[in-house]
Amino acid sequence: MAECSGMVTDITPATRQMKDIIDSLTDLGYEGPLSQEVHLQECITQGLESEEFIHFVTWLSNDISRLLKLEESVSTGLGPDDANVFKVEVKGFLSALQCPYCFLIKDLDALLTLEYRFALIEYLTSELQATKLIVLDQIEDKAKKVEHSATILAHDATISVLQGLQCSQPPAHVTFEMITTKILSKVFSSLPQLVVIRVLW
Repeated sequence: MAECSGMVTDITPATRQMKDIIDSLTDLGYEGPLSQEVHLQECITQGLESEEFIHFVTWLSNDISRLLKLEESVSTGLGPDDANVFKVEVKGFLSALQCPYCFLIKDLDALLTLEYRFALIEYLTSELQATKLIVLDQIEDKAKKVEHSATILAHDATISVLQGLQCSQPPAHVTFEMITTKILSKVFSSLPQLVVIRVLW
């Protein structure tokens, strides 16, 4: 893990953090009780004494871990009685994620401090939001590449058929439908005149 020099050491004011967290949750499509400012404030204030806080951090962490295919994650099913295990696993996950907040990684008891808990939630929500955007871009880019490859294959196959029928290669502006019409026309004209084509209804 990289040293903490150059990492973020200051904390955004709580009022702004709360707004940023709720905005991120809205963008993530989260519609649970923590989308309400009062409920979120209470959850973060209670911290490790709140099972909801632990489950919330676990959900955010594991969603990020799943999307980025990280080995590190936070065990599900932990509660206030497992606070020490939870702190260790969160620290390990943040280290693997290369979290820029030095105080969340170096201090095992960081989550006992209210402002640090706010910093953690703000970081995880914004990180999950950014991760989903990156993954979505990768999926769209892959889909475009697949579509492009399919187009090239279809084009090559069409040219092969046209060459087999001794048709001239079509110009670039000619559509697939136009090419299909030309192929069918060539096929039908090549059939023996005695062949009767019966249309089946």
